[in-house]
Amino acid sequence: MKAVVMNGFGSADVFTLQERPIPLPKEGEVRIRIKAAAFNPVDWKIRENWFGGDPNQILGCDCSGIVDAIGPDVKEFAVGDEVYAMSIIRSSNGSYAEFVCVPVELATAKPRQLTFEEAAAIPLAAMTAYRATLALPVYKTRDSVFVAGAGGGVGSFATQFIRQAGVKEIITIAKDEKSALFLQRNLGFAKDHILIYEGLTIEQMKEKLIAMNKGDLFEATVDLVGQEIKRLCLELTGYSGHFSTILPEDDFVFPIWNENSIPRGRNMSILQVAVGAQLGQADRRYWDIYAYHLELISEMLEKGTLKPPVVEVVGLLSASTVQKAHRLLEQGRVKGKLVMAIG
Repeated sequence: MKAVVMNGFGSADVFTLQERPIPLPKEGEVRIRIKAAAFNPVDWKIRENWFGGDPNQILGCDCSGIVDAIGPDVKEFAVGDEVYAMSIIRSSNGSYAEFVCVPVELATAKPRQLTFEEAAAIPLAAMTAYRATLALPVYKTRDSVFVAGAGGGVGSFATQFIRQAGVKEIITIAKDEKSALFLQRNLGFAKDHILIYEGLTIEQMKEKLIAMNKGDLFEATVDLVGQEIKRLCLELTGYSGHFSTILPEDDFVFPIWNENSIPRGRNMSILQVAVGAQLGQADRRYWDIYAYHLELISEMLEKGTLKPPVVEVVGLLSASTVQKAHRLLEQGRVKGKLVMAIG
C-alpha cells in the first residue's frame, strides 16, 4: 500500500511517500480501505517528538472508508460496510495510508448523508469534544459557558454539545473580524458573544469577558487552546464551576491544591480529557466506551442534531499534501478541519 511515512522527527519536510505492506486484521479488528483521512493538531506535535514513539511511523488519527477485510470473531461489521474510525494507539498504523486495521470498538457506521471527507473529520474531534462536555452531566440550562477555541474541529463539536445540554449563553474569542465572522456564519454565535482579542493582554481579555457575562464569572469554561488561554479559563471559572481542558502542559504552573488557590477556593471541578486513556488497558472491556460514544455521536449526526465541521480538502494522498496540512496546523489558524482524499 502507499503511505506517507515520517523519516525521523523534525519539520514537515520529514514526510515521504513509501510502499508498505498491507496490514492484516487481527482478532476483533477490521481492515479499512481508506477513502479520506483528517489532520489534527496532535499530528504535528507527534512529528516534532513531543511524545516520543517510532520516528518512522505513519501518522493520522482518524479516517473514513470501506471495510475490505475482517479478523476472527468480528460480528459488528461486514466487508463492504462504510465506516469512520479512530486510528489511534491500537491500530496497525495511522491514516496517512491506503489501508488501516483498527479494533471494532474504534469504528462505527458512517452516517449515510455524510461524504467520506466529512466523516473523516469527525471521530477524534467529536470524541474529544464529547468527553469534554456531554460525557459528564455538569452543564445546566442556566449556565453561562466560555469556550476558548470554538472555531476548530473540536470546538465546533463542543459548542454543539453544550447547546444540546440546554446552555444558551456561550461566549468565545476570535483573533480578528474574519475569525469572528466564521464563528457567526458557521457556528451560530451572536456577534456580542465573541470577543476579538487581537492587541489585548490576558488581563484585558479577562475583564472584557466578565463584562460580556454581565459582570459574573462563568459556571463552566472549556480550554481548547492551552498555555495562557488555559490560565485565562481557570481564572474565569466561578464558584462550584467546572473547567475542562483537552491539552496537557509540561511547564504550565498554576496553583491548585493550596488553601488560597482559585480551584480550591472556588470549589471547582477540573477535567483533563485524554481520549486514548482506556486504550492503555489490555482488558478490552475498557474499550467498549469508544463504541458507545461513537454510536451516540453517529445517532446525533443521522438525526441532524449534530453537524459535521467545515471541511477543507487539502489534496490527495502525497507527501506534499501532508506537508501543507502540517504547516497550516502549526500556524494555528485553521478553522474547521483539514482532510486528505485517498483512493
